[in-house]
Amino acid sequence: MYNGNNKTACRSQQSIADALFDLLEEESYEKISITEICNKANVSRQTFYSLFSSKENVIAYQLCRDEQYVPSRCQDHFFKNVCLDYSRYIMQEQNLLAILYENHLLELVQNMQMQHFVECPDFLPDHDSLYRQYAASFIASGLLGIVRIYLENKSSLSEEELADVISDMLQGCYLPSDR
Repeated sequence: MYNGNNKTACRSQQSIADALFDLLEEESYEKISITEICNKANVSRQTFYSLFSSKENVIAYQLCRDEQYVPSRCQDHFFKNVCLDYSRYIMQEQNLLAILYENHLLELVQNMQMQHFVECPDFLPDHDSLYRQYAASFIASGLLGIVRIYLENKSSLSEEELADVISDMLQGCYLPSDR
C-alpha cells in the first residue's frame, strides 16, 4: 500500500477506496473486480496496482484512515474505556461494519484491532509480549463476535447498554460461578 504524501497519489487512493465502498453497497465483494473499481474511481489499473496490492489492501487502507477502533490511552480506566469506546465505535460505524460483515470481511477488522491492542502501552503493561498477543487476540475476537450478534439481531441497545454487555462478556460474567 502506498504510504507517501504525493497529493495526486493520495487523492487516487481515496477515490479508489470510495469507489470500492460505493460498489460494496450495490454488490458483493467477490463479484467486484479491480476493473470495476478503477472505472468507478476514474483511474487506470496501473494506478490501482501502484497504490494497492489487492481489494483487501483497499479495505485496510480505509480502516486505517479513520474507521477503525483504536484503544484509548488511559491506564487508570483502560477496561472501562474499551467497553464505552467500542460501544460508541459500533454505533458510529454500524453501516461500514454491516458491509464488511455481509461480505465476510470482519476478519480484517479483527486483525487490525488485535494489533492495536498489542501496540497500546496501557494494554496489560505488566505482562510479556506473548501473553499480550494471546489476550489481544482473545479480546479482538470477542469484540467482533459482539459486532456480529449486534448486526445479526439489528439490536436496539443503547450505547451504554451495549457497553455493559461488552463489559460483562469481557469480565466473564456469563460463566457459572464456582460453588
